[in-house]
Amino acid sequence: MTIPRFFVQSPVAVGQAAALDPEQTRQVRNTLRMRTGDALVVFDGSGREGHAQVSSMRKDSVEYTVIRVDTPRREPPLALDVALAVLRGERFELAVQKLTEVGVRSIIPLLTERTVVSFEAAADWERRAARLQRIAREAAEQSERVTLPHIAAPLPLPDVLTRGAITCLVERDTAPPLASIPLAEVTTIAIGPEGGWSPRERALLRAADVQIASMGNLVLRAETAAIVAAGTLLQRAWHEFR
Repeated sequence: MTIPRFFVQSPVAVGQAAALDPEQTRQVRNTLRMRTGDALVVFDGSGREGHAQVSSMRKDSVEYTVIRVDTPRREPPLALDVALAVLRGERFELAVQKLTEVGVRSIIPLLTERTVVSFEAAADWERRAARLQRIAREAAEQSERVTLPHIAAPLPLPDVLTRGAITCLVERDTAPPLASIPLAEVTTIAIGPEGGWSPRERALLRAADVQIASMGNLVLRAETAAIVAAGTLLQRAWHEFR
């Protein structure tokens, strides 16, 4: 039986006694039907993982005590950031979920000329960010990660181009295939919106001397391109850097 895993805010340490949050408490009581003494795993995003036991259960509170702490080497050996053009609703959420599962370091919502989603007030983004962070947390719990990806605030393309080694993805282009790009040259991959990069944005990419990589001759949805590209690079890293 798989031992339930939970992301916790309290730093994980041997002997630590702490409580799960209300949502996790409901899951433990109503869905998992756990009892006092049952095993669970907690992680705080630092790379540490605590093996714990349920120490007490009340109507509105589940407490645990950490018995042993490990620092497993599960995170990919490539620190990869993904800048993905903001997409509508569930499609961006799917990308966040799967990018978390494959092991990206951070996800940057990218604002482009053809982006169809806008945030008219800071509160608009705060509401969406809270949901995206919850999706990332749950994906990290499921995939047994010991860190969480950082969900950045939305950034326009010119700001992303200042981040260092950028690889921008294109379709049906004569650029080298993504799989041929040396991993040492990759820290961030950028994926444009459904309509592709605008002529002005392509000029910006050329002026910034950005590495361009092709995703092949098929037309991929933006979220599909992001997931496939990140998975390709991170799987290569597992093989090349192990």
